[in-house]
Amino acid sequence: MGIETATSVGSVAIISEGKLIGEFTVNLGLIHSETLLPLIDQLLKMVRIKFSQVDGLAVSTGPGSFTGLRVGISTVKGLALAGRKPVVGISTLDALAYNFSWFEGLICPMLDAKKKEVYTAGYRWNLSSFQLNRVTPYLAVSPEKFIENIKEKVVFGGEGSQIYECLIKERLGKNAYFASPPLKYPRAATIAWLGCEEIKRGKVVDIHKLNPIYIRPSEAELKKET
Repeated sequence: MGIETATSVGSVAIISEGKLIGEFTVNLGLIHSETLLPLIDQLLKMVRIKFSQVDGLAVSTGPGSFTGLRVGISTVKGLALAGRKPVVGISTLDALAYNFSWFEGLICPMLDAKKKEVYTAGYRWNLSSFQLNRVTPYLAVSPEKFIENIKEKVVFGGEGSQIYECLIKERLGKNAYFASPPLKYPRAATIAWLGCEEIKRGKVVDIHKLNPIYIRPSEAELKKET
């Protein structure tokens, strides 16, 4: 099972043997604390699978909304403890970049980080081995600074790229490509697929060490330091 709560879009999905069994996605704002467990319950009922039959849990670890990430990760921790399920964490940016396996250039998922910044990273597909490689660190950066040295074709996905689409087009011109609407948001189905591959490799996470990827401190953490 995959769970995605890093943005305003909440999503849960179940895959089996490489096939998507079911997925629910809602865009109701950051109220995942109210909707996540009902979504999980309804999905299990719809696909007629008991939670005891779920082999593992994968959750988006960010970067993204601090509140959304905490809700998703704490829910997965609780479910894993109660059901004794293996858990893996998947980067939200990795999952977004995974949508563009067809693109031969640079791949740049972008999430809105507020403060006129985006959460982003650069990726490339190795088409011979069909492996996604991250070629930059995870960043919280202004879109202008991130794209200032790009001189090649690049595809952008994520809500951040939608916010700054005009700026990106102005700076990069014909080198800038943008995801279609269905690919602009992270999906639980992708989280579930990548999580399944991690579990197969034995890369299960100790739930006590499963933490969000914030990149930069939250407002609450900054206030504590002052």
